Amino acid sequence: MFLPGILSEEANLSWAAIMLLVPLTLLPSVALVNMTSDVIQDFVLVTSIHSMKSNRVIEQAVRRMKTRFAFLTLKVAHDEASFFF
Repeated sequence: MFLPGILSEEANLSWAAIMLLVPLTLLPSVALVNMTSDVIQDFVLVTSIHSMKSNRVIEQAVRRMKTRFAFLTLKVAHDEASFFF
């Protein structure tokens, strides 16, 4: 949607600005494609948990989800810390 406007003659943008704006306009689409499989996997896990009747299975699944989230948070924190140091 933005690319035709950025690349048109009427925009009067320099090539440096175009080279900066094109990746920024494509970033949300690329992020959506990369995150779709994780979202679908989490959705399937949650819907299958709701169909189960055993409290033990539900508790184990919730524990796994919390553990995964904690590890992902630690990974992000570690990556940010290593970026600054």
